[in-house]
Amino acid sequence: MNNISSLKDCYGCGVCAVACPRKVISISLNANGFYVPLVVHAGCTECGLCLSVCAYNDDSVLKVDQKQPKAYAAWSEDSQVRRKCSSGGISFEIGRHLLEKGYKVCGVRYNVKKNRAEHYIATNLKELIANIYRAIQWTVLLQLTRKKNT
Repeated sequence: MNNISSLKDCYGCGVCAVACPRKVISISLNANGFYVPLVVHAGCTECGLCLSVCAYNDDSVLKVDQKQPKAYAAWSEDSQVRRKCSSGGISFEIGRHLLEKGYKVCGVRYNVKKNRAEHYIATNLKELIANIYRAIQWTVLLQLTRKKNT
């Protein structure tokens, strides 16, 4: 097949759906809560455009024989943010910066009741903060549940 359906474990960014000239690719949540492309094969001409724009399918993104990738470390200078965020607060700080610049911020939170990851979009700082606290509450609940069951 010369379309995106042949790839497994893609990033779920949706660029393939936007690029498809026939508009036969949709992006949907899978059973684990991650976005995946779905191709309506009846309308697909297998032009391969979806594969050509796919970052996951791009071998040149990082090859072992290429120069070594650089690694960076960062964290929030706010100790309360660091305590509340699993990333050391850097995701929150980047999100806050983007919101200040007028962007929306897409994040992932874990839904314990549905046992899956879920994406959300924060349009302001209050929504971003609410999702951090929600994630912390679920993390504490999971830790307490694990301790109780062991």
